[in-house]
Amino acid sequence: SLSMPRAIENSEKILIRDTWPTLLNRLFNCRSNIYNFPKRARDSFTFSSDLINEAVKFIEPQFIILQVGIVDCSPRLFSNNEKRIIFCRLMPKSIQKHLISYKKKISHTKNYNRYKVKVGEKDFSFNIESFINKIKTINKDIKIIIIPIIGDLERLEESRRGYIKNIKNYNKILAIKSENTVYLSDIFYEMNSNWFYKDGYHLSKFGHVKIAKIIYNYLNV
Repeated sequence: SLSMPRAIENSEKILIRDTWPTLLNRLFNCRSNIYNFPKRARDSFTFSSDLINEAVKFIEPQFIILQVGIVDCSPRLFSNNEKRIIFCRLMPKSIQKHLISYKKKISHTKNYNRYKVKVGEKDFSFNIESFINKIKTINKDIKIIIIPIIGDLERLEESRRGYIKNIKNYNKILAIKSENTVYLSDIFYEMNSNWFYKDGYHLSKFGHVKIAKIIYNYLNV
């Protein structure tokens, strides 16, 4: 959802015209068509064949830009299976509240390190490689540009230990050495806190501008 507009109460409003795909199009003086296929709370399991068909078969692009957010690697209080049980409609609300409160309480203890992730590293690696291979099966000449997972690392780590470690580990997976695949590591090393909302991971207007410029500089060489 990082490339999408956003309106959060008491926060900066991001309109379509403020998002980096729109800004990138303007930098090219609208000489190129840029198609955006975002989805809120998307994880790497949702890179479906239908999505690839729409983005590759029906457009025939020269480049595909893949931006991965923190949904896969965020440290979470409950595993996927635990969430299915706790948040099923048969579970009494009082028990749900108790379990959530208990988990939050123990998670603030000094040595707590039992956070879960939505998508494990092995599955994440398989999903990314599968996505790339499906694209290359359709058209091996398309260049795939991968944007690293980014965020205000200090703020995220303060909210929950494990963010920095997870983001760095998952970015190592994204830095795939493959023909016609480029990993824009500059974005990770140039980012700072003013690129992001107060939540530490959604982009501010400034963050959208910076990403658009970095991608433009790469494509305009």
